[in-house]
Amino acid sequence: MARGDNRYMVSGSESQSSVPRPQRATSNPSSSDAYDEGTEISVLTTRIGIYGWKKFCLYIVVLFLIALSLLNIGLIVFLFRVVNLDLDSAGPMHFYKDRVLVRGRAEFQGGITASNISGFDNSTLLVESNQQIILRSLESPPSTQKSTVVLDGINVNVDTPNFQLTYDNTPFFTASPEQTVIASNDIVVESPLGLRIDGSVLVPKISNAYDRGEGLTVESIGQQLTMRGVEDVTMESTTNRVDIKAQQGINLQSTQGDIVLDASNLRLTDLPHNGGSGPRHLCMCGGSKRIYTVVHTSTCSQAASSFC
Repeated sequence: MARGDNRYMVSGSESQSSVPRPQRATSNPSSSDAYDEGTEISVLTTRIGIYGWKKFCLYIVVLFLIALSLLNIGLIVFLFRVVNLDLDSAGPMHFYKDRVLVRGRAEFQGGITASNISGFDNSTLLVESNQQIILRSLESPPSTQKSTVVLDGINVNVDTPNFQLTYDNTPFFTASPEQTVIASNDIVVESPLGLRIDGSVLVPKISNAYDRGEGLTVESIGQQLTMRGVEDVTMESTTNRVDIKAQQGINLQSTQGDIVLDASNLRLTDLPHNGGSGPRHLCMCGGSKRIYTVVHTSTCSQAASSFC
């Protein structure tokens, strides 16, 4: 740099390099007149910015990020349209503050925890599974007591310590390991083979259905029929007769009391007799207690040799 001149001169040629090299000189300018006194000044010239291949790569990266952002936005919009997502719904499921409403078919891969599951008004609630449907209720706090209902294609299994059917909060069927209580007014068994009970039946009364007009039949096929009571056993017909029939014999036995035949007329048919007609005498053998009849013109002792 020349002295005594206000112009700045930098050694070297600018054509040799796009970025000129800095030149350094000592300087202590204290006033504007210092330049005229031969002061050397250091000047640093630097180009600011990104040029060449770096600038090209930066633009490529920016364009790639913009394209990726637009692609993500398009995919999000596509998913919202396909899955029918909204601010308060997802397909057939609509989310509210106090409930979840399902309009259509929904499949749940895991468990569902809810305090209430109900159907729409005037519609059917369908719970369907190609495997078992298990309904289980546990006591709170959890213990060994639980109730389970298992539904499959063949059986309905109810596992509970106490099973009860009610109508209008009134139980009409209760079953437990101790006893089974049926509180219905009428129990009808439509089986053609009837009702089979393995064990004893304790009932205060057995009566027929009067409106059907079928009567009441107590029958034992191939086995004996026993009617036993600690106190009185009564067989009564208030409007018609009582028939007791047997193929081999009828035994009337009283260990302590009497056998009383109380009727206005007593008819003994097909008793052994010695022939004849007219009034007859009723006789009994002393040893065998066999009853026979003889005509009134004869005596029992005369015919005893024939019947006893």
